[in-house]
Amino acid sequence: MPLERILFIPTPKSYILNLIKMANPEEVKRNYAMQDTEMTEFSHSIRSAFITYKTNFIGFDPDFSDPFDANWLLAIEDAEAQESDETVSDELIQLGNTVEEKMELCRHKFQSSKYFIEKAFPTNFAVRNEFGYDDYDEARDKQAKMIAFMFNFHRVAKKYKLKLITKNYTQAMIDEIGVLHAELHDANNAQEAFKTGRPVLTQARVIVLNTCWSITLNVCNAGKTIFYNDKAKHDLFLLPGSGGTTPLPQSISFIVLLTDADRTISFDYTGNIFATGDMLTQTWETGTFNTVVLSNGIHGVLQWTYSTSGEKKPILTGNTTTIGAMDIANNRMSRCIPEGSNKCRNFNAWNNNLDELSTNGILIWLDDNDEEGGTVNLSGGTNAPPTGAGLVAKNSLIAKGWTVITN
Repeated sequence: MPLERILFIPTPKSYILNLIKMANPEEVKRNYAMQDTEMTEFSHSIRSAFITYKTNFIGFDPDFSDPFDANWLLAIEDAEAQESDETVSDELIQLGNTVEEKMELCRHKFQSSKYFIEKAFPTNFAVRNEFGYDDYDEARDKQAKMIAFMFNFHRVAKKYKLKLITKNYTQAMIDEIGVLHAELHDANNAQEAFKTGRPVLTQARVIVLNTCWSITLNVCNAGKTIFYNDKAKHDLFLLPGSGGTTPLPQSISFIVLLTDADRTISFDYTGNIFATGDMLTQTWETGTFNTVVLSNGIHGVLQWTYSTSGEKKPILTGNTTTIGAMDIANNRMSRCIPEGSNKCRNFNAWNNNLDELSTNGILIWLDDNDEEGGTVNLSGGTNAPPTGAGLVAKNSLIAKGWTVITN
C-alpha cells in the first residue's frame, strides 16, 4: 500500500511562526551573571523579604503599593515558565531524527526500485541516469539534494510508468515516491523553521528573564537604601556575590598540539558586559606568562613563541566568566581543546588545522557552558568537521540560538 502523507509539524510553542516573521531585534543579553534558575530562586527570596517589610517599602516609594507584589510574582512565574535549554535541545534533536528517518526511507526506496528499473531498462544506461543513478551518491547524505533527487525520481517514474508497470513496478509504488518526497520536504522545512526561529525565541526569552531581574534588582537597591543603618535587614537585599569576598580565580586550560617549531601562538580575548578591569594571566610554560586587563568591549592579545613543536598546555587564570569572545584564528594549530567554565559567546578558531578531537571538544565545551545566542567559527584551513558527540553539541548550540560554522 502507498504510504499516507503525514504533515510533520514541529512542537515548539504556537507563536513561533509569528515570531519568525518579525524583524530580528537587536541582540539582547542577560543582565545578570548567574544561571536562570538561580536568578528566579533569588527573586523569590527577595520577594519574601519584600513582603515582610512591605510597609517600609511603600513608605519609601508608593510605587511599591499593590499590585506591585502581584505583578512581580507574575514576572517571576513567566521567567520560570521559559523553556529550558535542555528542552529546546531535545526538540531540535527530535526534528533532526525525523529528517534522518525520512532520508533513510528515501534511500531504501531508491535502492529497492533499482531492481525494477534495471528490469525495465536492462541496457539503457542513459535512462537509468535519468532516474538518478549518477546523482544518488552525492544526494544520499544531503537533505536539500535528496529532496531534489526524490522530486526528479518521481517525475521520471511517472514519465516511464507504463514501462515500469509492465515489469511489476506498480502505480502504488510510483505514488509512494511522491509521498516520501513530500514527507522529507515537510520534515526538513520543520527543522529549518525551528532553527530560523530559535534566535528570535531566544531573544524573547531573555527579555522575559531580564524583566524579572529588573524588578528584583530595583527592590534590592531600594531595600539597601531603606535599611542603610540596619545591617541585618540591609544584608537581606544584597545581590549574589556582593558580600565583600574576593571571587576565587577561575581557569581555562588549553591542550595545543604544534607540528613545527618557532611558532607564535596568539590568543585574543574580549571582555563582556560583566568585565570590570579584570586581569587575566596566560601561563604558557613554567615561569613564562603574560597578562591583560579586560573591561566591557576591551580586548587584549596574549602571545607566546614556542621554540619546539609538540603538545603544549597553556592555562588562562582570572575571572574567566567576564570573557565575551575568544579568537585563536590563523594559528595553524593541529589541536586545541579548552577546558573550564566561562561565559564566552563568540569563539573563532578559523583557518587552523584542528583535528576531530578538537572540533568536537570545542563544541562540547561551548555547549556545556550553557550560554545562548553566540557564534562559533570552526571553518577554514583543514579544520575537521564535527562527528558523534560533537554533532550533538552543534545541534544543541543551534537550538540555543548559536550560529555554528564548521567545515
